[in-house]
Amino acid sequence: MTWSSTAREAFRAAFNGFPNVMTPTPVAYGRRRKCFWELSRGEGMRRGSELWGVTVLNPDGTPDHDRSRAFATAAAARAYIKSGFTLEDRA
Repeated sequence: MTWSSTAREAFRAAFNGFPNVMTPTPVAYGRRRKCFWELSRGEGMRRGSELWGVTVLNPDGTPDHDRSRAFATAAAARAYIKSGFTLEDRA
């Protein structure tokens, strides 16, 4: 089993198979720093705009609401994943 299929299964279990309300279309799954992550997209508040979400699961499979975030661009969401779920501008 690959990391992405394992992550996909972890998200199905954590959310009972329901998609994210704000970003319902999964784009990618993976694992970083012992946590599973899901990159997903949805429609933004403005017509034609996109919203990108990074949802993080703790190693025990519970949602990590403090590290899950929404972004205006895919690039920003992917950079957040690559950073290990840290934001440079946070105090």
